[in-house]
Amino acid sequence: MNNPGVDYATEAARAVGGRVALPGLGRKADFWDLWAEHGPEITRERILAAKTPGHEAAAPTADPGPCHAPKSGRLPAGYSQNGNGLYFQHPGTDKNGDPHQPIRLGPALDILARTRDGQSGEWGLLLAWKDPDGSAHQYAMPYAMLTDARQVLSTLAAGGYIPAPGREAQKLLVQLLAQAAPSERARCVPGTGWHYGCIVLPDAVYGESPELLVVQGAGADNPYRVAGDLETWKGTIGAWCLGNSRLTFSIAVALAGPLLPLVGMEPGAVHVYGHSSSGKSTLLRAAVSVWGGPESRRTWRATTNALEGIASLHADTLLALDEIGQADIRALDEVAYFLLNGRGKLRANVDGSIRAMRAWSLMVFSTGEATLADRLTEDGKKPRAGQEVRLVDIPADAGQGLGAWENIHDHSTPAQFSDEITAACATHHGTLGRAWAQYLAGHQGEAQKLRSVIRKTAEHWAAGAESGQVVRVAERFALIGLAGELAAQAGLVPWPEGQSLSAAKSCLSSWLAARGGGGDTEDIQAVSTVQGFIARYGASRFQTIGAGADDITPGNPHERIVERAGFRRTTLSGEEQFIFTKEQWAELFRGRNPLQAARAMDRAGLLIRNDSSLAQKVSLPDLGRVRAYVVRIAQQNEEPSP
Repeated sequence: MNNPGVDYATEAARAVGGRVALPGLGRKADFWDLWAEHGPEITRERILAAKTPGHEAAAPTADPGPCHAPKSGRLPAGYSQNGNGLYFQHPGTDKNGDPHQPIRLGPALDILARTRDGQSGEWGLLLAWKDPDGSAHQYAMPYAMLTDARQVLSTLAAGGYIPAPGREAQKLLVQLLAQAAPSERARCVPGTGWHYGCIVLPDAVYGESPELLVVQGAGADNPYRVAGDLETWKGTIGAWCLGNSRLTFSIAVALAGPLLPLVGMEPGAVHVYGHSSSGKSTLLRAAVSVWGGPESRRTWRATTNALEGIASLHADTLLALDEIGQADIRALDEVAYFLLNGRGKLRANVDGSIRAMRAWSLMVFSTGEATLADRLTEDGKKPRAGQEVRLVDIPADAGQGLGAWENIHDHSTPAQFSDEITAACATHHGTLGRAWAQYLAGHQGEAQKLRSVIRKTAEHWAAGAESGQVVRVAERFALIGLAGELAAQAGLVPWPEGQSLSAAKSCLSSWLAARGGGGDTEDIQAVSTVQGFIARYGASRFQTIGAGADDITPGNPHERIVERAGFRRTTLSGEEQFIFTKEQWAELFRGRNPLQAARAMDRAGLLIRNDSSLAQKVSLPDLGRVRAYVVRIAQQNEEPSP
């Protein structure tokens, strides 16, 4: 061996019938050197691998733990593992003629199956391990990650698999993943939710599938954490919903997500707004508790690329976004649009081919002190057509002087009640969502029959509404209400029959009241725009003229008008009217359709015309007889028809 220390130790072991343990560093070194370079665990392994003089050294052995017994067949040549970890041993001998000492790569790692999607693409590996606390982890790693070894190692480390230090050990670990060829197959899916008739979560599948289903790329970020038990959740948060429409509705929103694809409805969002102490954040925490813990709550302050991945991870369940005020106002419109559109961005692969587009269906629960429209207005924007129907604003205040609450269940103050709900959400969460997923997986036909019930309920709630938009929103509220009713029938929430539907109807009424009526959003916005402009500039930018139809006599010869926006007159009957030329009207509705705005004012009964045209012929100073829009202002105690 040409190492006097080893020679003396070997002779001493022979004399007393002992064994020899070597550091195995390939140079003259002792166990202090081994400890310093590789730590106590490897040092212990080398000591346990001590050999009797004359026998060959063997890799450290120990009984493999039940979770880490290899399940995926033989590992590639040179690799082995046991309960103490994963190892690689170079073939042959070292320069001293001894077999190479095993190199520890990290904890034991099971390579369970090869994964691929329904089109036999997106191939990868299904991996499993235990973290330092003994908790089991599973990860469907795409093969595409192998092009960046650092990404592979960081993803594993984030899940509690701590690779051994050193460039060689980490290189060998990535090499193992590239060479492993398990015989088992699993079907990977791009996100959570319904796939092949099952509800798939990152760590569980509910329903019967002919093949193992896994979420591709869902790593350490699992929003579906579980704590406590369902019965305690029902006895606290579930019971506190009684008599609280907003709290009941919030839980039902979280339950509605898996029903969307079953009843053929698009993604939707509920945005609860109000001041900082109104209880809106507590409502969001309660909704989040259905599927996971407080850490599952997301924020509006994220890029569209990040939210694409987040949306896929919350597909067919609930995505909770707190504080819309934190969103980048310049990107808010785009983020809200693509989330509710259910489609990600179209992207190309390196070779120019089109990459598969991400798609999702989910319910969004959002909060903020302002509405989406308020935030967009700050940047001079308006919500896109139909956006306010998909993202429905509900005031947090339930109107009982208790903020979001109508019943604080023997608590001394609304704040104390909110604190109790928050504490319960932290200790009991995730159980209801999994019980709901298991129930729906076995009752899909029953859930699909809700479509006709949703339609009839919405038609009843929206009876008399002049807008199809109101009917669409009513359908979404009916879906939410019926989700809670179905969960109550299944015994998953402690609510009496009708409570969830009543809560949804109450929130729908609050939405209608806050938006100003049952007309189309565009009509309401047009009326609001005209009324707001007149209220602001009626005395300063409108020239006063005589009361008669053709009387263009200045009402006040000393009146000075700067940047004239129109004309005003008071008729002989006392009605105040404001007159806009077509050019002035178009300026008022710049960026929108001025003709549609005129039609909206006409439907509201606020546009005066003397023939079939929306714009009547009037005589105006400096302009002569021209077509103009004549607007009347609703009298006190009179409201426009929308």
